[in-house]
Amino acid sequence: MFDPMIIIYIYIYIIISLILFDLWYTMNDKLQEKRSNRKLKKYKDIIRKQINIMESDSKMDKKHTKRLRWNFRRINNLLVYQDAIKELHEEDSKKVDEYLVLYAPVFQMVLHFYRKKDSIYKAFLASFLSLYYPFHLNNNSIIDEEIMKYVEDKSIYCRENAMLYFYRRGSTTLIINALRIISDHNLYYNKKLLANDLLKFNGNQEELAQKLFQEFQRFSIDFQVSIVNYLRFSKNDLNKEFYNMLISNEYDKEVNLAIIRYFGSKKYEKVLPYLLELLKNTNKEDVEYRIIATQAIKTYDCQEVRLALIRCISDDNWYVRKNATSSLSKMKLTKTDIKKIEAIEDRYGKEMIEYTFLSNVPDKKGGRKVE
Repeated sequence: MFDPMIIIYIYIYIIISLILFDLWYTMNDKLQEKRSNRKLKKYKDIIRKQINIMESDSKMDKKHTKRLRWNFRRINNLLVYQDAIKELHEEDSKKVDEYLVLYAPVFQMVLHFYRKKDSIYKAFLASFLSLYYPFHLNNNSIIDEEIMKYVEDKSIYCRENAMLYFYRRGSTTLIINALRIISDHNLYYNKKLLANDLLKFNGNQEELAQKLFQEFQRFSIDFQVSIVNYLRFSKNDLNKEFYNMLISNEYDKEVNLAIIRYFGSKKYEKVLPYLLELLKNTNKEDVEYRIIATQAIKTYDCQEVRLALIRCISDDNWYVRKNATSSLSKMKLTKTDIKKIEAIEDRYGKEMIEYTFLSNVPDKKGGRKVE
């Protein structure tokens, strides 16, 4: 016969086991924290000692070098070392930077050693160097070469951290070479991320912009789109060049759309007839062009543009209608323009006006200036 006390005993056993596990986990966590703090203090003391030695002897200490090389074989030690460098950097950044330059050969060795390790090792080491290596004091070509090999890694995170190293390094040549490797090997690099990362470049932005444009043809379509998006924020005047590319019909649609967005930020009157022609094109296969053009053309506020956008309010595509009304709402509309908008009979056009335009254009009692 089944004994209900067995269920009770099992339940009590489970509860006691959970309590014991929780106690063990808490104690172990505290123990690990104490160990980490002790190790952090030890590293800080060792580094401080080497910094003091450097004041009288600028040569590498063989014992310290050997210790670092051995300890860095385990990534946990490198993690603690990074924390020590971070805290000491807040105390005296100049001396810590000089220390890191002196012991750069250690990082050269570790970079080479990590080549055969998991991607997470390489990703962290590249991140550490991008954050703390003092490029303003020294440029280490051997470290550059090793990081360049990390760019080919299968891990997105490793490639991203390697590229961040080069952006902070500030060398146009290294950036171009690294991007060539990624593009030629068809490795993934998110378009938006690449455009944003290029803005982090710590060197001559104008030089980088010029070089990217010169190398434009050899990159993949995704890279070309990212480069155009990056150049929108560049001070370089590439309007004429991009205009010629746009009207050549030799580039992929995604590249052309990126160039149209470029002209939405960089005003170039010569491109206006091309944009107006796009708004007239009702080909459903080219609807993406109208969607982007209705957004970019708001920079070119004139009567012809406003009339073209008013016609687009009745377009079959929702995004075209939305962008057209949004662009119009940011323009200096005349009374005639407003009457034309109010006279639209298309049901979907009226809905879009109510959805977007009327919320931005008050009635006659409102505050919008009417010319």
